[in-house]
Amino acid sequence: MIELFPRADYRHARWKNGAGFGWEIVAEPRFARDPAMPFEWRLAIAEIEHDVAFSHYPGIDRATTLIEGAGLDLEIAGHAGVSTRSIGEPHWYPGDAATRCRLASGPVRVLNLMVRRELWAAEIVVTPADGPGGDRQAGDVELVFALDGLPTAPAPRLGGPIALGRHDSALITGGESSSAVFAGALGTRLYRARLTRRT
Repeated sequence: MIELFPRADYRHARWKNGAGFGWEIVAEPRFARDPAMPFEWRLAIAEIEHDVAFSHYPGIDRATTLIEGAGLDLEIAGHAGVSTRSIGEPHWYPGDAATRCRLASGPVRVLNLMVRRELWAAEIVVTPADGPGGDRQAGDVELVFALDGLPTAPAPRLGGPIALGRHDSALITGGESSSAVFAGALGTRLYRARLTRRT
């Protein structure tokens, strides 16, 4: 099953710590779109306009990926810092470690994937839009995000691949392969996060 989330439908929301704003895309359970509510996993965009402390998320592993802007540095208590200047490069760190962001040069937007570590394991790859997505087990979840491409998705073609506009998302569940499910403009890259429930 594939569920699409156009960028225009994302919900604008304040961060859990009140220090900034972003856009909620999708979470499990669905009623957990509020950042302060418990969730098993969550995908959201944060807009960062100045150096700021990130929200504290006990029991959560977090991957931050630059999607717009010149880059950022993260200072993570008890862990090596993170420096990124490349669009689409995910960085994992514990959400319960005190983390502060410093901007490289001006505002940025980042994609945040958060998973409750006792319940889910996750891996992220970046592939061409028409590249192989691989097979999933029946209980797996795949989150797809278009890092670039056309500003809006073209009209769908009956029976053809699904087109995602820039920063649109999709949720795939079930065990079928997602190979060649998506299409995009030349050079479009997809962020694909595969979540597997821990036994």
